[in-house]
Amino acid sequence: MPYGFSNTLSKHSYVEETLKRYKLLSENTRDLILFTQLDGRITEANNAAFKAYGYEPEELLSLNIQHLQVSDNLDSFAEQMAKVDKEAITFETVHIRKDGSVFPIEITAQSIELGEEKIILNIIRDLTESKQVEKLREQQCDRDRLIGAMQDRIRQSLNLKENFNSTVTELREFLQADRVIIHRFFKDGNGSAVAEAVGLGFPSMLEFIIHYPSILEKKYLQKYQQGESLAITDIRHAGLDLRLLQLLTFFNIKARLAVPILQNSPESEFPISNQLWGLLIVHQCSTPRQWQQSEIDLLKGMATQIAIAIQQSDLNQQLQVAQEKLQQLTLLDPVTLVPNRSRFDEYFLSEWQRAIQEKIPLSLIIWEIDFFKKYNDTYGYQAGNRTLKQIATTIRSNVNRLGALVARYSDTEFAAILPNAEAENAVLIVEEIRFRVKALEIPHTNSQIGKYVTLSYGVASTIPDAKSSANQLIADAELALSQAKTARILSSTRNHNHALIPQIPLPSPNPVSNPIPSHQKTRGKNTNIELLMSYVAYYVSRGKSVLSPMSGPLFFRGLVYEYWGYHSDFKDLWKQLQQRRDFRELYVEGDIDCFGNFLGGNCTVIQCARCNLPIPVSEGSAYNIPNCTLCNNPLNSGQIGADTRQYNWENKLEKTRVVAIGTPPNNSRNLKRLFSVNGFEVTFLSNIEAVHSQFLPSFVDMVLIYAEVSETQGKAWAEELRHYPQLQEVPIVALSPKVKFSLPWVDRTLGVEDYILAPLGGERLANHLRRVCESQSPISGSELYWFPC
Repeated sequence: MPYGFSNTLSKHSYVEETLKRYKLLSENTRDLILFTQLDGRITEANNAAFKAYGYEPEELLSLNIQHLQVSDNLDSFAEQMAKVDKEAITFETVHIRKDGSVFPIEITAQSIELGEEKIILNIIRDLTESKQVEKLREQQCDRDRLIGAMQDRIRQSLNLKENFNSTVTELREFLQADRVIIHRFFKDGNGSAVAEAVGLGFPSMLEFIIHYPSILEKKYLQKYQQGESLAITDIRHAGLDLRLLQLLTFFNIKARLAVPILQNSPESEFPISNQLWGLLIVHQCSTPRQWQQSEIDLLKGMATQIAIAIQQSDLNQQLQVAQEKLQQLTLLDPVTLVPNRSRFDEYFLSEWQRAIQEKIPLSLIIWEIDFFKKYNDTYGYQAGNRTLKQIATTIRSNVNRLGALVARYSDTEFAAILPNAEAENAVLIVEEIRFRVKALEIPHTNSQIGKYVTLSYGVASTIPDAKSSANQLIADAELALSQAKTARILSSTRNHNHALIPQIPLPSPNPVSNPIPSHQKTRGKNTNIELLMSYVAYYVSRGKSVLSPMSGPLFFRGLVYEYWGYHSDFKDLWKQLQQRRDFRELYVEGDIDCFGNFLGGNCTVIQCARCNLPIPVSEGSAYNIPNCTLCNNPLNSGQIGADTRQYNWENKLEKTRVVAIGTPPNNSRNLKRLFSVNGFEVTFLSNIEAVHSQFLPSFVDMVLIYAEVSETQGKAWAEELRHYPQLQEVPIVALSPKVKFSLPWVDRTLGVEDYILAPLGGERLANHLRRVCESQSPISGSELYWFPC
């Protein structure tokens, strides 16, 4: 008989046949099939259901379908099932397995009649895979959104700091992490976080210097260099190097995911790789974390975008630098690299208009190199160009007023525009430059004035108004220069080495009383006042005070020397001293000779034979036997002078510890022994590359750079030294050969011992420089103190 329903079948046979068909269908589907009574009792189930729920058949058939429902959704599940009697329904919910695990499902339920009995057919579909796919799709969309936002920021802004901060903030929020940082490697192989987003209650990693590769073994760096990420689920069980484990523990890190930021530029700053710029790092601090591949992929994508942002920023900076250089070249003199005459004319008119509007003075200085044509004829044009560069550098480095401009005015002339400066200010500047040019000692055998290159100058100053003429100010300065040149030639037989400035009275060093004679006597290459200035500078630079019989100590907590000579702090002090009524009665703390003895030529300065300190001796005496009060004074180097306050620096050791950087002296062993006997421990290092934390003492009183370095190199060394924790607040002293003229009584090159063993050196000098720093701004990375050698 054909398979089908027939009116001849009994009702019982019909029900059985129907059930067989449902069972046959249920066993050939991947869905879970449950037959239940209207009250929810499970009567039949297919094998897929037994397997999915983890029950044996008799166990599952003894349950109510509500037993498979998670407790949170029971009410809504009952509501849905109540509708089945009227219509087929489909809804999503969550079921629970025998082992307690849960999984999302979709139920399609409908009631069916089998004879006189009504049952419910529940077709259940496991949504775990589809939900995972959906979640992955959402995560991919979120990743694409994050990367897209980063790309938009790169297109809209080349500000790396803003881009970095936005990136770590968004990543931390998206990953629900405790900390996200962008870590950069330095040229020396160390590194620090340059951007950070961190949760409340966790320490910040910004500004912490992390020392590589001492913290990271080479294997980690090689992985990063090859583009591999490093995912650590639990740092306690990752077999990490002890130093790395200590570092991570210090910042409460329990899980870590790091992805390299690679640059394809051949000019990488990292010493062992031409690609590794830094790391994009995610930290979980509250608990260990299993990192997902999707999270690693996201970080790799973001690291790529960061690398693009860095490269574009670098290219933009290079472009800006190139454009600025190109623009500067059009406004610079090609020989001296100071602004040319075209730039001078443009700036002069601009400042003239500003001076009219603000009713402020405007001064103009014009210098001319004396007999420069004869210089070129004698030494050649290449030597002439070198001299022009030296003169331009000297003028530019000393004209440091706000808004001032130094320019090449003609073939042999330079000019300086000084906004908001009166004639007296201009005269102080030209006198300082005359002093500096004299110290250069550039030979000029065919000069009619002297045996070295000299400058003549003219100064003009006015407060412009609408009726004034800018050209007239230039004409006045040129006239003053012309008259000064004539006067210099006429006075050359009297060895009168300073230019005369018509129409502008030179300010007297002491305009109130006790004027210094204009026929100031000279001592070798130094006048009496220059000798006095050098003498005062020496002692003030080491913490001594100038004393006044009227006012008592005149304390000074500024800098005395810079690379090229006297610092502006000391020049300001000297100017104030010269303007005092009692200038001639002033004297250096501990000295018995007042300034008037120097100015009157009654004494000169020599070195003490025992302690090498400069001391005054009577001029013309038959025996210049020094009476050094410091030698005869029993006070130690930490107590010399009136300022005897004791400074107990934290962690201070018994010996004074000094790090000396430069070519070790031939007698370094004897020096070390000598230092040790006198309470000093000196560590000699040949150069800045030899400096390493493991070679440095745990506490250092002073760093002394006695290697011959340029001003720029000295600052760079100081900045590198500040990376070491024990050197961050230590005075760094550097010796400059350019300041040697400030010690006219010294006929040798000063060495390490002169700044350590001398009564005012060593601990005394270090403590004084600390006090100078405390009275000024905090120590910056490149801060150092220049002294003459």
